[in-house]
Amino acid sequence: MTQLIHNKISREWKYFLVSMSYFTRIPVGTIPDFITLDLNRALRYLPWIGLASGAICSLVFIGASNVLPTAIAALLTIGASGLITGFFHEDGFADTCDSFGAYTRENKLEIMKDSRIGVYGATGIWFLLTLKLVLLTSLPIEHVPVLLVLSHSISRLVPLLLISTLHYVSDNTSAKFKPVATMITRVDIAIGCLTLPLIMLLAPAISLISIFATLIASTALAKFGKRQFGGYTGDYLGFSQQTTEIMILLTGVIYWSSM
Repeated sequence: MTQLIHNKISREWKYFLVSMSYFTRIPVGTIPDFITLDLNRALRYLPWIGLASGAICSLVFIGASNVLPTAIAALLTIGASGLITGFFHEDGFADTCDSFGAYTRENKLEIMKDSRIGVYGATGIWFLLTLKLVLLTSLPIEHVPVLLVLSHSISRLVPLLLISTLHYVSDNTSAKFKPVATMITRVDIAIGCLTLPLIMLLAPAISLISIFATLIASTALAKFGKRQFGGYTGDYLGFSQQTTEIMILLTGVIYWSSM
């Protein structure tokens, strides 16, 4: 019995390290006995990675805002977020925006595999980062750290939900990033959702509103992805995460502005 528990803990720790290695630039060392299929299970820890990322960004903002103007502190926080992940999700957002310039599904998928960025992608990423800066500086400064944790963690549940409802439509042999998780279970989603009780301890009201808004966003993004691409790609998962993160920040601005 003890050995089974030890093996289970070791396996889950391996999945966490795979998730950390894949979705961030934080060094984790060599992962023993890694196989490509581990990425499917590692996806369950993506919201936990978001929780850690949000916490780090909150500390950056708190430290910077004590000595610098709020706008500069927010800008440094956005930069820190990108450095933690290597702008992994932002890259997917830009590539998905580039695909909007095509008319056929096949051309959209082909554009998303191109590592070069076009005018749609450049404009999209400029708008994304500018909107983050505007939203963060529009918040009461005391609420920014909490909302950073909320937006980073809750938004990373959306890729899990999309994988559970859509088909993977990109070809692994020619995809720009590989491998991509293509299978998820209810257990994976449940483990990802375990972050929610922790988040609700920080700010129950805005957390509930953000969770509700995220469910609406995931439904809309699933329909949009199916209509545009016939399913999801790795880039579209990044697009969905960034879009939901913006939506949660906007929800926080509206919520605290009305109080």
